[in-house]
Amino acid sequence: MIKLKNVLKENMRRFGTKNLNEAVPEQLLAMLRYYVSADYTADQGWGESADQAEKEMKMIRAKIIKLKGAPYFDALKDFANLVTYDAEYANTEESADIQTKLEKLASTLGFSVDQLRDI
Repeated sequence: MIKLKNVLKENMRRFGTKNLNEAVPEQLLAMLRYYVSADYTADQGWGESADQAEKEMKMIRAKIIKLKGAPYFDALKDFANLVTYDAEYANTEESADIQTKLEKLASTLGFSVDQLRDI
C-alpha cells in the first residue's frame, strides 16, 4: 500500500517538486488508489488503521480538490464507496449494477476500474 508521503517523496525525487499540480498521471493514480484502499480500511474499522486511513483520506481530499476540483473528488469518493460496498455488502444483482456505475465513475476520473482498484 502506497502512503501519501511516499507519493510526495517520489514526486520530489523524480521531478524536484512536491507540487501535485505538476504530478504525472501515475502519481495522481497512486493517490486515487490509496484513497480507495483507505476507504475500505476506514469502513471496516480496524482500530488504529481505520483512524490513520481517515486522516490520510482527509489529506488526499484536500489535495485532490486543489488539484482537480470538488466534482472530481466527489467522483473519487463515490467510486471508493461503491468499491467498498461491492466488496463487503452487495449481493449478485447489486454487484452487476455497481460495475456499470464504477466504469462510468472511472471514466470520469480518467482511468479504468482495474487501474483504480490496482488489479
